Amino acid sequence: MTYRVIVPVATVWTSPDKPRIEDEEALQEPMDVRSWLNGLSTKEAREQLTKDNIIQTQVLYNDTVEVEEIKGEWAKVYVPHQSSRKAEQGYPGWMPLRQLQQAENDGARDTAVSTATAWLYKDGEAFMEVSWQTRFHQTGTSGSAILVDTPHGKLELPAKSAGPAESEGNGEEIVRSGLPFLELPYLWGGMSGFGFDCSGLVYTVLRAWGIEVSRDASDQEKEGEPVAFQDKQPGDLLFFAKDGGTGNVYHVGFYYGGNQMLHAPSAGNGIELVDLERARHMKDYCSIKRVIT
Repeated sequence: MTYRVIVPVATVWTSPDKPRIEDEEALQEPMDVRSWLNGLSTKEAREQLTKDNIIQTQVLYNDTVEVEEIKGEWAKVYVPHQSSRKAEQGYPGWMPLRQLQQAENDGARDTAVSTATAWLYKDGEAFMEVSWQTRFHQTGTSGSAILVDTPHGKLELPAKSAGPAESEGNGEEIVRSGLPFLELPYLWGGMSGFGFDCSGLVYTVLRAWGIEVSRDASDQEKEGEPVAFQDKQPGDLLFFAKDGGTGNVYHVGFYYGGNQMLHAPSAGNGIELVDLERARHMKDYCSIKRVIT
């Protein structure tokens, strides 16, 4: 059964018992994503998301998921547009049922939020803050806004914050589209303009340009064409693996050009543009892949 997300950013949890007391806001509807993230004010609170495998991924407002099972207030879901070796149907996990709405006549999405975040309006009043790459079907215009179909009916999105769902560009243009997120705090499992993890940033930037890759770094490393280190170009993906680059892949970043990498490093740090010679991940360099053709 297909459902739509009805909160700005819905977290997909490893299991219903994983959310902590400080995650209570992330389970609500309506849900204030900034309030939840502000509550994760310590590095330890964010690191625990990784160490205890609390979060799997996130899904944006108006995105769809497939519900396999409902247990009380929770739904076991798959995210079809986030491919993963964990499940053929898409990225698996659990979501609060209250954050989902059964989808009817779920149509094409031709418009996306083009700024880091943007407000949707209802009858001229601020209604919900949503993330970059939240996608809608445009139905018309209203003054300086466009009208979009949403789970809450027709809402207004400022035209200055709207663009095509997918664009075309070269490697330099694509990687530059990640610059507005510099210093944005890292969030394990993050997939939005409120917080990304390393592969979430790569996935979302590429998706904005019509390039589909898997959700996780270890899966992304198996995609694209291998590139020699000396032949790297802006937009290529740099991968890093445990045990000095010989073990399991755990990190990914964009080669930006000028011997720099754009990436979301780890909990307690913000997205950064870093010189490769001083990037701590380089001790675990594994490979470079090209997915931009």
